[in-house]
Amino acid sequence: MSVPPTAAAVLFAGAVQCQATPAPAGAVLHGCARGSGEALQVFLQGEAARSLPPCLTDLRIEQPRPGEARLHSRELDTTLPVAALHVHRDVGAALAAAVPPRAAPWSKRLFWRMVLGLARSSAGLALLTALRGRGAR
Repeated sequence: MSVPPTAAAVLFAGAVQCQATPAPAGAVLHGCARGSGEALQVFLQGEAARSLPPCLTDLRIEQPRPGEARLHSRELDTTLPVAALHVHRDVGAALAAAVPPRAAPWSKRLFWRMVLGLARSSAGLALLTALRGRGAR
């Protein structure tokens, strides 16, 4: 996802790990998004991004104009020339919440319907108790 100019691109919370990449030249920043806490990766493509320190705290990345990325953290406040800025968010939790759980197999549903139906009457409960006692030996 490319970030539109002048938009607040990314807000990290806490420690952000910076790792230089050889090809294409740039850096990958790993951390947690401020507010949601979801895992977040930002790829800054550009030779100047390789000179970032290995760890930053509470990083804010903005793109004031095309070809620039402004980085502000406790340790650093700079503007870097970048060819591209890509943001990757972990959507695994949102996807898992959106997909309904798998239905139980019909044989398991039938088994429990029969067991609970038998347990409703005293004769059925006696039968279940006898079957349980016989299987425990």
